[in-house]
Amino acid sequence: MELGMSLAVAMIVAAIFAMIGFPFNHLQAWISWGRWKTLGLLLVYLSTVAVGGGVIGWAIGSLARTQIHPNDAVEGLFYGFIGSFLLRADFRSRRKPPAELRDAVSVLTSFIEWIRQALESVMDRAIGNWVGEQSPESLEYHSFNALQGMQGKLEPRQRKTQLELHTPAIENIYSPADKKRKDARANLMAFLRTYYVEQHLPRPTLHLWHHREA
Repeated sequence: MELGMSLAVAMIVAAIFAMIGFPFNHLQAWISWGRWKTLGLLLVYLSTVAVGGGVIGWAIGSLARTQIHPNDAVEGLFYGFIGSFLLRADFRSRRKPPAELRDAVSVLTSFIEWIRQALESVMDRAIGNWVGEQSPESLEYHSFNALQGMQGKLEPRQRKTQLELHTPAIENIYSPADKKRKDARANLMAFLRTYYVEQHLPRPTLHLWHHREA
């Protein structure tokens, strides 16, 4: 089995499956917050998984010593799918791949998890920096929007608890008492950071917020 068209197609297929393996909202949030850092990590990830997944799929075909299809491109589709499936199956359930490829699959699945954690870390830091730069008015606006967004996902008792916890913080963000104001700001910042990270929401593009009456 010659190294040619089938391997190239297998690598392309592996890259496509690798990209769609991430939920769309996660990709959107990662790119929105991380920008060039995220794009760099994704490029390294896709390149590595394309080569690794394609080679693994092609290698399995070589070990089997059977011709799946006379057309190299069609054969490459099968190899790319096999390599991607094997990586994802091992990543999710840790099923043992063929002994000859076990180490390669283990390294690649560990790399996939490392990239995912790195993307989450980049997003988390970016959200933390963004939250820390917000004005009191902006914190009030985004916190109110977050609470509104949570309403449909919470039970009535949970909604009441959230309002009881955050209404004082929203009110105290404008308090003349320095300690109350700082505590309120810290609470709203922590709440927003957790909300944006857990929900994988993209960076807000609108900078209009509710202005309190004087």
